[in-house]
Amino acid sequence: MKTALFTKASLAFAARVAPGSSSIRVPRSPATTTTQQGRTSGLVREPRLLPDIGFGESEGRSERFIGAIRKKPCRGTKVNTAFRWCALAFLAVPLTAPAAPDLVTRRMLEDAVASVVPAGGYQSRIVLGDSIVKLVREGVLEPKKLEAIYARRAAILEDLRNALGSPSYQPIRLTRRNAGAYVNALWPLGLANWMAANKFSPLNGPSRMTFASTGGWNLGREKNGGVYFNSFPIVRLTERQEALVVKVARHTYRPCCNNSTFFQDCNHGSALLGLLALGAAQGLTETELYREALAYSAFWFPSDYIETAVYFKTVRNTRWQDVNAREVMSADFSSASGWQKNVARQLARRGLLPAQGGANCSA
Repeated sequence: MKTALFTKASLAFAARVAPGSSSIRVPRSPATTTTQQGRTSGLVREPRLLPDIGFGESEGRSERFIGAIRKKPCRGTKVNTAFRWCALAFLAVPLTAPAAPDLVTRRMLEDAVASVVPAGGYQSRIVLGDSIVKLVREGVLEPKKLEAIYARRAAILEDLRNALGSPSYQPIRLTRRNAGAYVNALWPLGLANWMAANKFSPLNGPSRMTFASTGGWNLGREKNGGVYFNSFPIVRLTERQEALVVKVARHTYRPCCNNSTFFQDCNHGSALLGLLALGAAQGLTETELYREALAYSAFWFPSDYIETAVYFKTVRNTRWQDVNAREVMSADFSSASGWQKNVARQLARRGLLPAQGGANCSA
């Protein structure tokens, strides 16, 4: 039997962490409560940031695997308490340790990490333009509240700080360090941006104020982000561009639940919808939008997509650079249930991954 990539020693339970901490431990977000339909109320929490990743830092040292997060699946965002976490850390183990993966397996994992969340980050084709400025002007985002979240890690906001006060036409470079900050920046954009199609959004109803994406957003002037849903023409789209956004949004999913991007019931859903609107308005094609969606999702859910990359390499003999982004972002590979069935179980059967849960949303 092949040596498993991850050993029992790599499982670490989540622990509460003080605001601003850079530890890889994860908060339970006790101030937030969720109903059975995945709706939430309470304080907004900063989405979990991916810590720096390194391998073989010096000869003779144990290699460090990725400090990514493994969380329980939403099961269609139906959970009993909000944001219940379980951390999966790929711990450093000496090559001589009995439970250590063999060299081939270790290299395969390192290659997956380097491809999915490269150390140099991902150079996006999308720019923020004046979108953040408009959000600030309308009160959807208050800079001081955003900056307060990163008070002890101000450097993380370095790329975003200028965009809070003036238009930014520098293409986004998404990194392991700033990925979470861009969730917070794009979240209100997807939530507040007006699209005619949002008339048919599952959020457009009497429960609008109680979803994680709405009730969880309190970095604006109002206490509940539901007030801002579909309210302002932040990113102006032609009918054709909006149709493209909706098409891609309906065919892209996230590992925290079984909902498409168009059903933006959590922070990641709203953030990706906002990103798609920006990309379509800036002339990106359907293929390019899927590629951007996959790249951002990989940084937001690193462990899930690293394992997906291992699946494609070992089962399909396809490098991450060559995968079909539309297929990977589909319900088969990016929804919670699809990922469990087609990635986690397949790897577990081959001895490459222990059976475990999928990702979850955090606000």
